[in-house]
Amino acid sequence: MEIQTTQQVCEIFKISRSTLYRLSKNDPDFPQPLHFGRAIRWNLVDICEFYLRQKHTSKKRA
Repeated sequence: MEIQTTQQVCEIFKISRSTLYRLSKNDPDFPQPLHFGRAIRWNLVDICEFYLRQKHTSKKRA
């Protein structure tokens, strides 16, 4: 499991913090953050898998 900070995830996927939090709040399939006290971290593998599923789903629709 590769754990990343919010900033790292945003840089990797080139999205804003608000987009990341919106996805985690509004999309039930999006991986939820991990909480370590006040620190928020994300499982990078889970997020990558989510994006791959989204990409695969959008290709099927086209």
